[in-house]
Amino acid sequence: MATGKAHIKKEMLKWARQETGLSPQAAAEAAGISGVKGKTGGQRIEEWETTDVLDVLPTKNQLASLAKAYVQPTVLFYLPGPPAQDEVLPDFRKLNPDEQGMSPRLKSLVAKMRARQDEVIDILAEDEEEQPEPLPFIGRFSLKTPLRHFVTDLRSTLGVSEADQRSLRDNDALFRLLRTRAEDLGIYIIVQGDLGSYHSSIDPNEFRGFCLADPIAPFIVLNSYDAKPAQSFTLIHELAHLWMNESGISNANPFNGNEGEAQVESFCNKVASHFLMPPASLLAAWRVLKGMDLYRAVGELARDFSVSRRAVAYRLRMHDELSFNDWKTLSDQFQRDWETYKAKQKEGDGGPSRYTLQKYQLGKRFVGTILGALDAGSLGYTSASRILGVPSKGFSKIRPEGL
Repeated sequence: MATGKAHIKKEMLKWARQETGLSPQAAAEAAGISGVKGKTGGQRIEEWETTDVLDVLPTKNQLASLAKAYVQPTVLFYLPGPPAQDEVLPDFRKLNPDEQGMSPRLKSLVAKMRARQDEVIDILAEDEEEQPEPLPFIGRFSLKTPLRHFVTDLRSTLGVSEADQRSLRDNDALFRLLRTRAEDLGIYIIVQGDLGSYHSSIDPNEFRGFCLADPIAPFIVLNSYDAKPAQSFTLIHELAHLWMNESGISNANPFNGNEGEAQVESFCNKVASHFLMPPASLLAAWRVLKGMDLYRAVGELARDFSVSRRAVAYRLRMHDELSFNDWKTLSDQFQRDWETYKAKQKEGDGGPSRYTLQKYQLGKRFVGTILGALDAGSLGYTSASRILGVPSKGFSKIRPEGL
């Protein structure tokens, strides 16, 4: 067990507690910090928040308990200081009237990813032999860029043609291809929708993805609890954000329209839709299948473009190729199919191993950057373990091939 002292800034402890609205004593009770030597748990927390004496700092175990009570990632406490108010992530989500901004879990996830991004930027900046250069596509375009030109450039830069996409006929394969090509460009893509376990999961309706634009280490975070076809849509949506150098968080649904959305969100949705289902190609393929049973025809189109059936049905409805009743009937059936699929998954063998899941969620580029710094001697085992959220004995199990 980690009982050594946590070398963190006192300012971070105080900021994290105040973010939760807890008093020192309430925080002590929530985190299970007991009193010792005549001091209450609350007094101990107050001391940790005001001292620079190493021996008085909390242990790593105590920090983990505080992080859980504050609904904050442990890695956040190792930042040099609290996030500035101007670092609030632009919120492009469409929320219900009774919803009030980001939940504590979502705030915590965003903070965790910002902390990881800061760690990566520091690592890249400290490489004396190979100083990083700004990625040329960050901020390349704007809302004034013609949609066709935007999509063409995105395909060209990723190296994924429409023919490549349609040759796959599998939405899992398409997502893997898009993610790999984006990571090869220098983009960090994390697939995570919780704070470390399904007990802290965040519903896709609250967020499907967000991006942290940066010329050196741009981050895209996708909700792991979303359907894979929707993740492909969100990935392209967030890439469009980066091409405009626009950080932000969204819950853009590939099955809904753009009504009421911010201009940036509406444009990014169009980029994703035109990328994954080019209108001319979609309609041409549809006319070949038009006489077939609707359920089968839409399913065939979904396989052809490696996207979801609901997305295809929605786009056909928007092109007036499906009546409202036909679209609604199909959409309801696809929803029932999805619920049946999820129920069968829960009855399965429990899913992949911990390290297999971690390797997938963190992504090749992120793991490669951290373990590369470890191999070069610029990062210690303790720091690497803290950043990756994996004990050092598990490094070999998440190490990308060739590193």
